[in-house]
Amino acid sequence: RLGVDVGGYEDQGVENLRSKLLSHLCNSTTKAGTSLQIATATAVFGLLPFNLEALSQTESSLPACSSKSISDDAENLRKWISGLGEHQQNLLYAILGRTD
Repeated sequence: RLGVDVGGYEDQGVENLRSKLLSHLCNSTTKAGTSLQIATATAVFGLLPFNLEALSQTESSLPACSSKSISDDAENLRKWISGLGEHQQNLLYAILGRTD
């Protein structure tokens, strides 16, 4: 969060970290356990300017202030969430609902 607080969501370091976490999340879900997946997703949401509810309710586009990088990362996260089972989605919503 320090990088976000200092440089903002579009800071190069924040973008790189978000990209690497999303890559790990999307490419290793079959190997990673639920706990690791949820922890990674929670970290990614800390690097995005909106929460899970906002991402879920925004079907077609994100707020105009979002950069292409943020929009692309949000879409990748949206796809990952849609691929989760119902139990995993409920768990993610329960955990992230407590951290917002």
